[in-house]
Amino acid sequence: MLEGTIVNVPEKNSRKMRGETVQVDTTNILFVASGAFTGLDKIISRRKKEKYLGFGSVSSDVPSRRRAAELDLHEQNNENNHEKYIQEENLERDKYLQACEARDLIEFGMIPEFIGRL
Repeated sequence: MLEGTIVNVPEKNSRKMRGETVQVDTTNILFVASGAFTGLDKIISRRKKEKYLGFGSVSSDVPSRRRAAELDLHEQNNENNHEKYIQEENLERDKYLQACEARDLIEFGMIPEFIGRL
């Protein structure tokens, strides 16, 4: 379907494949793929050889998740700080996701044929 071909689609929400079908040309259709991709940032981090935990962890402007969790435990009562650390954690995750490559998605579990078409 993603290749820009003519696909036979069942008519009127029919779950039966033997019923009436409509031909749809997918050449000029934009497909949008989205999802949570939980854990993909860790795969990218490993590829870049940056560590979240342990000896040799990379220091940056944004604290690591473990450090953010520790700071959050010390300041549980302050709602503003909690939101700040959530935002910083999301920024750290986004930094890794922007560096995503096809091999990261394959290691994440997607099949190469799907990634190639996407």
